Amino acid sequence: MSVINKIVARRTQLSQSGRLVGDWIVENAEKAAQLTSQELAAQVKVSQSSIVKFTQRIGFKGYSEFKLALNEEIGRKHAMQSTPLHSDILADDPIAVISQKLVKAKTDAMFQTTNALSYEACHQAVKWLSEARRVQVVG
Repeated sequence: MSVINKIVARRTQLSQSGRLVGDWIVENAEKAAQLTSQELAAQVKVSQSSIVKFTQRIGFKGYSEFKLALNEEIGRKHAMQSTPLHSDILADDPIAVISQKLVKAKTDAMFQTTNALSYEACHQAVKWLSEARRVQVVG
């Protein structure tokens, strides 16, 4: 379960200060991932011990483990958003756009193959295959 999902799922089980911390982190995850526990406490206007208790209540051993998990989650999110999955398809593209991009990519590939195809070479290959006494197909 992602860090943000853990916070949301356990929100009702948190103290008032824990809910303040959780809400602030959900709204400012990227900023929170860069802060020390003291800096986060100052931002949320709670004690540093409230920050540590919050991280423990949502399932981490302490603030360091929480911060590492949050940074990993943010890194994965950025990688997914900026890395093309296929040609120019992005992780956040709607299904309709993905299907259009796939059709275009496949159509372009077929045209490129057709343009690169040597009909003479294909004809020669068919001739050799038809004249061969035996054909061995491997793979």
